[in-house]
Amino acid sequence: SKFWKFTSSVVMSGVGAVSKTFLTFGSYSGVYNLNPFLNILCDPQRTRPILTVTNHTSTADDPLLWGVLPWKCYKDPSKTVRYALGAQELCYPNKPVGTFFRFGQIVPIIRGNGVYQPAVDASINMLKSGKWVHIFPEGKINQTDQLIRLKWGVGRILMEYGGAPIKDGGKPLNELEMPIVIPIYHLGMEDILRLFPDNSSPVFPTLGLPLTIVFGEPVEFTSIMKEYKEGKIQEIEARVKMTERVFDAMEELKAVAIRLHMKHEAQAEEERIRRGFWWWTRPPGWGWWKTTDVPVHSKYRDQTVKIEEI
Repeated sequence: SKFWKFTSSVVMSGVGAVSKTFLTFGSYSGVYNLNPFLNILCDPQRTRPILTVTNHTSTADDPLLWGVLPWKCYKDPSKTVRYALGAQELCYPNKPVGTFFRFGQIVPIIRGNGVYQPAVDASINMLKSGKWVHIFPEGKINQTDQLIRLKWGVGRILMEYGGAPIKDGGKPLNELEMPIVIPIYHLGMEDILRLFPDNSSPVFPTLGLPLTIVFGEPVEFTSIMKEYKEGKIQEIEARVKMTERVFDAMEELKAVAIRLHMKHEAQAEEERIRRGFWWWTRPPGWGWWKTTDVPVHSKYRDQTVKIEEI
């Protein structure tokens, strides 16, 4: 409805403004490879939905990460701002809070209930309607140095989107347009909003710390879907292979992010020492929107996705 679209746009724009303010004034922010992602997201010729996946290191990951989106994305958030899965106990504890998160395009998921639940079903349906869906495939906040083995939800979403094998009445691969799957990796959020052993966290984030956000290249799943459609592998094996491919892509992107973050940390420390007390004359995160493109040579790059400038 018009009311829904207007209210959602107001909520998303307000949250976006807070996120942009934090990226500019609250942290030494560095954003990499955003332009290729925006070229895909805002391409008027795009017919495929988008599924983004990222590591999960704090309760502030979403929405602070999406402060990188330009303002034009908030004009019609149902098309160019993500729908995300959020823990029901955190995002929907009561009706007022739940209403806010509903307008913020958060779908409640019950952690521990497995991959066959309404939130995952809703994600598949939203992708089929051309939306952008974002998930944290680790399934929980992870502030260690190692990625947790991913939940099978991402594999189920991709498998059921693709449909059954040809022999069971499914569409052939050349008639399918699989979602564009893009990994994102960020470092620094685990220090900005630390999660304590009792699962509590500070009310306010720590200011002035380095934050690095790196967008990866689209991941290819055509070869796996081809095997499944032709009956060479069964559904469970295909789902596992797809989940593992997402994990490998995130591990590859993690290596790039660590290198960039170490460089970013050194630059932030030099800047802090040089400016001293007068750091406020120029915000620590000023210029993060001048995103830098860095090479990410993915082994499983989706060659069918055009990422050139529009």
